[in-house]
Amino acid sequence: MTDDGSTTENAEPSARPPRPALVAPEQGLDGSPREPAAPEAPEALDEAAPPERSRRRLLQAGIAAGAVLLVGALLLGLAVRSGSEAAPQYASLPDVCSTLSKNTLQRHAPRAGAGEPSGGKAAAGERQGSCEWKEPLTGEPDGALSSHRFAVGMRLMLDGGGKAGTALAEGAYQTEWDAARSGSGRSTQSPVRLEFDRPFPLKGFGDQAFARPIQSSGASVGTSKVVVTARVRNVLVTVEYAHTVQPAEKKGDEAGPIDTPTARAGAEVAARDVLAALKACARCAG
Repeated sequence: MTDDGSTTENAEPSARPPRPALVAPEQGLDGSPREPAAPEAPEALDEAAPPERSRRRLLQAGIAAGAVLLVGALLLGLAVRSGSEAAPQYASLPDVCSTLSKNTLQRHAPRAGAGEPSGGKAAAGERQGSCEWKEPLTGEPDGALSSHRFAVGMRLMLDGGGKAGTALAEGAYQTEWDAARSGSGRSTQSPVRLEFDRPFPLKGFGDQAFARPIQSSGASVGTSKVVVTARVRNVLVTVEYAHTVQPAEKKGDEAGPIDTPTARAGAEVAARDVLAALKACARCAG
């Protein structure tokens, strides 16, 4: 009700003053000083956790570490197994006379006919195949006669003597490499001069490979050839490309020209053909 006697509906109640905070007296009822309240203890750290919780966490950590080791071992096992499965030994050889492509023959020996098998009997513990493509001596514009020749040999090493075929092929390759290195030099005995250049490694030709240039020259004929020796697992491959020239006239005690770069190019492209044919041979895989 207001001063004039009227009433007011829904009048807001007057605000009450805040209650004073209760503070514990500094003295007890008996007048003695009161001990201050001890602060609340913080939450116990992990070290103070109950023994059951600690054991559980240690167990979880051990399981996690074991899982990591197990996954690593499985991945390592898969890697080793996939590597061995990706490179099995060969059990047979392709038809050697079908290893060179038509493009290689047309480019480097265009007048050569079909390949003719060559070579002797395979040694014990081996399977062997060889083929030769040879042009007849053909007249050149300058009156000289020239010829190109490819020769491919393949040796498959079988397991024996307590050794795998791949290990035997590695040994055979090393023997070829050592012989090529020790046999480098020049022979000037008349009537033919021979020159064996030092072999050099090749990359991208199977597991191991090297090339060796050889030149021979005399009064009536000169030849330049390059021999590529390569190993793929338990198979040793030898590819030779030769360029022979018989000049129209004698030029001292030498015949020319000797085209070593062409011989090397032909040998390397033919080696790639042979290795590709071996890789594509489905029946040859062990």
